[in-house]
Amino acid sequence: CVLVTCSPVLRDLHWGNVLVQSTKEKEGSFLLNGTNHSLETRGVSVRIIDYSLSRLEIDGLTVSCDISEDEELFQGHGDYQFDIYRLMRQENSNTWGDYHPHSNVLWLHYLCSKLLTMTYKGRGVRGVKQARLELQRFHDNVLAFRSASDILYNCGLFQ
Repeated sequence: CVLVTCSPVLRDLHWGNVLVQSTKEKEGSFLLNGTNHSLETRGVSVRIIDYSLSRLEIDGLTVSCDISEDEELFQGHGDYQFDIYRLMRQENSNTWGDYHPHSNVLWLHYLCSKLLTMTYKGRGVRGVKQARLELQRFHDNVLAFRSASDILYNCGLFQ
C-alpha cells in the first residue's frame, strides 16, 4: 500500500470510497513525504478509491477538479458528509485549485464519526472499549491539526 506519495488533498473521502478487508499481512507500508513507514495491520487492509474530486501535485503539475459551481454537491443534508463539503468550501473560499491540507483533516473527522457510530463484534470487550475510547479522544482533538501529515507525526494515536 502506498499512501501520500504526492501530496493529495482528498475532497470526497466518505465511507463509500473506503474499502476495508481482512488481510493476512502483518504489516502495511506507505511512503510519506519521501520516507517509508510501516505499521501493524491487525488483520485489516484499507484502500481509498475514487480520487475524482481530489487535488494532486506531482512533478510541479497540479491536477484538481473545480467544483466551485457544483451547487448540488453543497446542498445535501442528512449525513455529516454533506457538512464536510460545505466546511471545505468555507475554508478554501471556494477556490479548489489551491492547496488546503486541512480538507484531509475534515474527512478524517468524518470517518472517525462513522467509526464511533458503528457496532463492533469482537473477541474481547475490553479491547473494543479501549479502542473506542482512543477513537473518541482522536475525534475530539483531530480538527485542531493542520494536515493529515501533522496528525501522523504528532497525534498520540499514531505514536
